[in-house]
Amino acid sequence: MKKTFMLFAIAAVLSVVLSARQNDPAAILSKLKSFDQEVKNKQFSYRIYLLGIFPVGRAVLTDEGQVGFRGLNLYHLSAKADSVGIVSKIYPFSANMDSYLEPKSLFPLIFLQAIKTNDKEIVKEVTYDQSNHIMQIKEERRSIMPETREPLSALLKLRGLDLDKTTAFDLNINTNQKNYAFSGVVKKGMAKLGEKNIELYRLSAKIFRRDKNPYHQSKVDFIFLNDEQKTPIFIKVFASGGLITARLVGVK
Repeated sequence: MKKTFMLFAIAAVLSVVLSARQNDPAAILSKLKSFDQEVKNKQFSYRIYLLGIFPVGRAVLTDEGQVGFRGLNLYHLSAKADSVGIVSKIYPFSANMDSYLEPKSLFPLIFLQAIKTNDKEIVKEVTYDQSNHIMQIKEERRSIMPETREPLSALLKLRGLDLDKTTAFDLNINTNQKNYAFSGVVKKGMAKLGEKNIELYRLSAKIFRRDKNPYHQSKVDFIFLNDEQKTPIFIKVFASGGLITARLVGVK
């Protein structure tokens, strides 16, 4: 029993050390091919890990810019994720999110989400009336907070902040029923890549219900580069007792 516990403890410590090294900003940047901070990229590819160690999927975030959609000229953001490797055989999954924003304010007007596993598929469309503080899913209308966002436009907002002058943020989030706060702090950091010092920002946030209900809370951490577009090189999400991390592996 003692030997089993010791082996488990050693394995746990090694896993934490390995995860910390792999998630280090310098390690992430060193593996990127032909990455140029001066280039304004529109697409970011990530490898997704369970517990920060085990690869389970891939994701792509894309800024499509202004597009025509349902007769309107809107700003389009998209995110796609799917399983890889052995996970795709044991428990395949895919998720797609599309957010269509008002081009000037960059607040969402339409949010589309489709999540598919081997046994079910969930499709959702949310429309936002930002002026009247109303969101609608199918026939159900709900009140929302002023300047309510969904995940993609919230990330865009964070990347658009002057993070040299920002120490904290507090955004409104709603894609379902309840109004959530997405609030956190910003700290400047540094990574050493060879002989070069790379400036970055670390954002630590909590997501929780505005009505103070203690359930359904989660934590999200980001690492942004200090470049023009605040490139997200690392994302960590702790929700429902599970830890998921995403490391940047490609840009274009």
